[in-house]
Amino acid sequence: MKKFIVFISLIILISCSDQNNSIAEQIKTNSSVLILKKFHPTEKYYFSKYHYTLTLDAPVEVINPNSFIRQKYTNFKGNSDTISITNESKVMIAKVTHSPFISNTYYLKAGDTLVVDFSDLRNIKEYYQSKNALQGDIEPIYVKDSIDIQVMFSNDKQQRKANHLKDSLRLVENERKLDSLFAQNLVTSFIYDARKLSYFYSRKTKNIDINDESHLKHDSIIGIRAYQSYVKSFTAKKFTIKLTSSDYEVFYEPLSMFDAVYDSNFYGENVKEFLLYESLKNMQHKTSFTDVKLRLDKFNKVTKDSLLITELKNSFLLDFDELITDKNNIHFIDYQKQTTTLSKLLEANQGKVVYVDFWASWCIPCRKQMPFSKKLHHKYGDKVVFVYISIDTDFDKWQKVVAEEQLAIDGNNLFAVNYPKANFYKELNLSSIPRYLLFDKQGKLVHKNAPQPDSQEIQKELEELLE
Repeated sequence: MKKFIVFISLIILISCSDQNNSIAEQIKTNSSVLILKKFHPTEKYYFSKYHYTLTLDAPVEVINPNSFIRQKYTNFKGNSDTISITNESKVMIAKVTHSPFISNTYYLKAGDTLVVDFSDLRNIKEYYQSKNALQGDIEPIYVKDSIDIQVMFSNDKQQRKANHLKDSLRLVENERKLDSLFAQNLVTSFIYDARKLSYFYSRKTKNIDINDESHLKHDSIIGIRAYQSYVKSFTAKKFTIKLTSSDYEVFYEPLSMFDAVYDSNFYGENVKEFLLYESLKNMQHKTSFTDVKLRLDKFNKVTKDSLLITELKNSFLLDFDELITDKNNIHFIDYQKQTTTLSKLLEANQGKVVYVDFWASWCIPCRKQMPFSKKLHHKYGDKVVFVYISIDTDFDKWQKVVAEEQLAIDGNNLFAVNYPKANFYKELNLSSIPRYLLFDKQGKLVHKNAPQPDSQEIQKELEELLE
């Protein structure tokens, strides 16, 4: 195992260029190129069971093994797309998702050019050239992962057990395939060792020894998913941290995870930063503002990356801390983070019926109603004001879904800043969504639980209020 760590560390630490080279040569040496031909990623996944479409976040992600921040690439033209990658370390990992739940992973060293042709998805062709700064020769083609079917998390114990067994069997199959290719000299030692490292931590995650802390300081490989899973699972088992769930996601209880890691001294610098960052991101799910702010201040003392702090502050809307804790008013911000209140909104729309839709990006039933809401909007025009209020905890995620659903980016598409703290939400007993409210032309709440957009009843009620 030690040779794997030493190997990856050497790859990352070796200098990328000769100081005597020209600037152009340095750029070439310190970069790799990924060319995707006929790349038409299926960016939307349709779940027939729920009649719901999920949009892919980024068809291509590039990872630096010693960093957990992923560079994301979108907007592909399809004929021949070229991505120039700055190699922050000697090896970069590119994950390419080209069709529903199917992704390929490639390793790129400085000077590499990899061409992937997706003309025939049943026979994806890869052409690989390498400057190979480590060995100075041309390497064989990179070997892609076998198809990875992403399984949605389930709270059902039997389902989790079945998924665990399936993953174990797939891991054995993939490792045997890799050994066979290496024995036939069809894959280089570079790729072989890198893959073996990933498989090693996948196996180790399934059999954790909490007394063995020797694998928690490998900062140079924190970008590798298998290692990330291992350090999270190790921490959870060592400190008895339970799984929790929210918004169709499953993760370890974030407050307990953060506090355990912050007070421990056996993690590497990058490993500790990753675990604290992950915990903070998961605090967006039903964690009090006070708890978040306290731990964000602690994280600020640990991290050297100011961009991470800025990202987290934006996600948690810390610039609006006074509004977040206000219980007496109902505060919103729009897409551009301009503030307003419910009373101002109703006042601005005096003389019109107002139909309020409480929803969230993770709420499947809410998003199923969006097309019907748009039809109503088209039918009634300016006579009825349609207001969409999200109770999301992640402002950035809300913005993305607003774009996906093609909702108007205007003053009627809002993010609830002080949900659920405001007394108004408690009076409404607004504990589940979707939820709809109807206000008459005078701004009076006339229906606390209005019919949803796809019903016949809502049209009858709107007609009555418009008379």
